[in-house]
Amino acid sequence: MEERKGQWFFGEEPMHVSASEESLWQAVLRLKIEKATHVEFTLMPRQKTPKIFAPFDSFLERRFVSSWRYGAQIPLRGKVLYLRYILAPSLIKFIREVPTLYAWMDDLPEDPALYLQSRLLVWTISHEGYVYVRLTRKEESELRSQGFGLEECVDCPEWLHH
Repeated sequence: MEERKGQWFFGEEPMHVSASEESLWQAVLRLKIEKATHVEFTLMPRQKTPKIFAPFDSFLERRFVSSWRYGAQIPLRGKVLYLRYILAPSLIKFIREVPTLYAWMDDLPEDPALYLQSRLLVWTISHEGYVYVRLTRKEESELRSQGFGLEECVDCPEWLHH
C-alpha cells in the first residue's frame, strides 16, 4: 500500500510539560524538521528581528509583509511581517532548544511554520499553543501512541491538502 503524503491534523500544546516529557511541539519537530528545508516566523510589521536571531541573518531568504496567512487566501486581521529562513544546522539546533511552542512569542518571533520548499508541513499559532501538522499514517500512529490528542483538520483550507 502506498503511503499517503499526509493528512492535516490539529493538536494543542499543553500549557505545562514536565522537563522529562516531550511536548507536542518537540514531538512534531522530531518528526518534521529534518524533512523541512525552510522555516517561517511572524512578527508585527514594524517589529525588529530579535537580536538572538543575528547569527541566522545569512539564512534569511525572504522578508515580507502580508495580510494573508502562509501566502494563501486566509485573511489576517491587519498585516504581519514574515521571515523565511533556510533551515541550516545551527538554526535547526536553536529551534529544537526552544522547549515549548508557547515560548515562540515575546522575545522570539511567533508562529513557526516548516516547509519542504514551498510545501507547508507544519504551521502554528504559538500564543494559542495550536499545532497543525501534515502526518503520514505512521507519524499519526506514533504521536497518538505517545498520548497526544490529534483531530483531523477538516476545517483546514483545501490548498493545505495539496
